[in-house]
Amino acid sequence: MNIRKSTLQDLDRMMEIYACARSFMAQHGNPNQLGRTNWPPEALIRQDIADGDSYVCVNDQGKVV
Repeated sequence: MNIRKSTLQDLDRMMEIYACARSFMAQHGNPNQLGRTNWPPEALIRQDIADGDSYVCVNDQGKVV
Protein backbone atom coordinates (compact mmCIF):
# COMPACT_ATOMS: atom_id res chain seq x y z
CA MET A 1 0.00 0.00 0.00
CA ASN A 2 1.05 3.53 -0.73
CA ILE A 3 -0.48 6.93 0.02
CA ARG A 4 -0.06 9.65 -2.57
CA LYS A 5 -1.65 12.90 -3.65
CA SER A 6 -4.71 12.28 -5.76
CA THR A 7 -5.06 13.40 -9.36
CA LEU A 8 -8.05 14.06 -11.58
CA GLN A 9 -7.50 10.56 -13.02
CA ASP A 10 -8.49 9.21 -9.58
CA LEU A 11 -11.75 11.16 -9.42
CA ASP A 12 -14.12 8.49 -10.78
CA ARG A 13 -12.76 5.89 -8.35
CA MET A 14 -12.93 8.36 -5.47
CA MET A 15 -16.59 9.08 -6.28
CA GLU A 16 -17.29 5.31 -6.32
CA ILE A 17 -15.69 4.94 -2.89
CA TYR A 18 -17.71 7.83 -1.45
CA ALA A 19 -20.92 6.32 -2.89
CA CYS A 20 -20.13 2.96 -1.28
CA ALA A 21 -19.34 4.65 2.03
CA ARG A 22 -22.62 6.60 1.98
CA SER A 23 -24.58 3.44 1.27
CA PHE A 24 -22.79 1.41 3.93
CA MET A 25 -23.27 4.07 6.60
CA ALA A 26 -26.94 4.55 5.76
CA GLN A 27 -27.53 0.79 5.95
CA HIS A 28 -25.85 0.68 9.34
CA GLY A 29 -27.78 3.51 11.00
CA ASN A 30 -25.61 6.50 10.12
CA PRO A 31 -27.25 8.16 7.10
CA ASN A 32 -26.12 11.69 7.93
CA GLN A 33 -22.32 11.64 8.20
CA LEU A 34 -21.74 11.98 4.47
CA GLY A 35 -25.30 13.12 3.93
CA ARG A 36 -27.97 12.11 1.53
CA THR A 37 -26.96 14.92 -0.81
CA ASN A 38 -23.78 13.25 -2.06
CA TRP A 39 -21.36 14.92 0.31
CA PRO A 40 -18.67 15.81 -0.50
CA PRO A 41 -19.70 17.28 -3.84
CA GLU A 42 -17.54 16.51 -6.84
CA ALA A 43 -16.66 20.19 -7.22
CA LEU A 44 -15.14 20.23 -3.74
CA ILE A 45 -13.11 17.10 -4.44
CA ARG A 46 -11.86 18.62 -7.69
CA GLN A 47 -10.84 21.76 -5.81
CA ASP A 48 -9.06 19.74 -3.12
CA ILE A 49 -7.13 17.88 -5.83
CA ALA A 50 -6.21 21.16 -7.55
CA ASP A 51 -5.09 22.63 -4.22
CA GLY A 52 -2.95 19.58 -3.43
CA ASP A 53 -5.10 18.77 -0.39
CA SER A 54 -6.39 15.35 -1.47
CA TYR A 55 -4.76 11.96 -0.99
CA VAL A 56 -5.57 8.38 -1.96
CA CYS A 57 -4.40 4.99 -0.79
CA VAL A 58 -3.20 2.76 -3.62
CA ASN A 59 -2.89 -0.99 -3.21
CA ASP A 60 0.04 -3.06 -4.51
CA GLN A 61 -1.74 -3.52 -7.85
CA GLY A 62 -2.03 0.26 -8.33
CA LYS A 63 -5.76 0.50 -7.61
CA VAL A 64 -7.13 3.33 -5.51
CA VAL A 65 -8.70 1.74 -2.46
